[in-house]
Amino acid sequence: MEPVDLMKESFTKTENGTAEYSLPETVTRGIASFFKATDGDGNKELNFTEFRDLMREFFRDGDESTREALQEATAAQLLYYEMDSNGDERLSYEEVEAALVEWVNVVSRPLNFSHC
Repeated sequence: MEPVDLMKESFTKTENGTAEYSLPETVTRGIASFFKATDGDGNKELNFTEFRDLMREFFRDGDESTREALQEATAAQLLYYEMDSNGDERLSYEEVEAALVEWVNVVSRPLNFSHC
């Protein structure tokens, strides 16, 4: 199955007629594997150092500006604390997954230019 088809199958229509995204099972398994490999102390949560390492690995093949931004603690810290929904300064798998779903929902919304 092509990645675009996989993405399309991951949208569901809500009661109010909008579309919501949920991660496909293959993606959640990949995130879980990545998360587990990055969780150096095995406590099922990522501290900031583990998260920064995860982001560096995830964007290893990304563009140079993204890699450079992640080298700076500030960019990684902003993302880390934004994803830390309960404020305990640790990221659970559920927080990482929820942030990814939210990101996909935001970037997949149609643009509305009616106010222009």
